[in-house]
Amino acid sequence: MRSRVSKYADHLPLYRQERIFARHGVELPRQTTCDWMAVSAELLAPIRRAMLKRALQSRVIQTDDTPVKVQNPQTGALTTGRLWT
Repeated sequence: MRSRVSKYADHLPLYRQERIFARHGVELPRQTTCDWMAVSAELLAPIRRAMLKRALQSRVIQTDDTPVKVQNPQTGALTTGRLWT
């Protein structure tokens, strides 16, 4: 649970969390923390769908168009992605 709080509430990337855990003697492979994020997303999918349905029923929707750097896994090239919350 702490990893998800650090990732989404404290905005700590997984690699920084791995270093924090390592300083405390806990080795956490990146795949483990990525799996935790994937499972969390699956568990929260019904809530996301309900929120989307409600938002789409609104007459007005406000968004926060936040730019984020995204790395292409094949080429390693960085592009600007958009995070719409």
